[in-house]
Amino acid sequence: MISSEEQRVNILGVGVSPLSMDSAIQKSEDLFRHRWQRYVCVTGVHGIMEAQSDEEFRKILNNSFLTTPDGMPTVWLGHLKGFKSMTRVYGPDYMANCVSDQ
Repeated sequence: MISSEEQRVNILGVGVSPLSMDSAIQKSEDLFRHRWQRYVCVTGVHGIMEAQSDEEFRKILNNSFLTTPDGMPTVWLGHLKGFKSMTRVYGPDYMANCVSDQ
């Protein structure tokens, strides 16, 4: 079930999902299987910095089903905030895994 209460790491006002590649794929499979009308964002520091000056973009990231940590600085901040199992979810690898599993 989709939960708007999913825990996220707050990085400068952007909620990044504390995921690993495996958990990102698992949650995405649930999204596809249940045909939920939601979306996934893949972002790193550049996206977080863009969201500082673009409120609409920040809303897009924060209203996503998942906002994956596509960059090590986001992962390091997640670790500092207690999410030790958080790993990088590199966008091209994430997409390749989603496509190959469908």
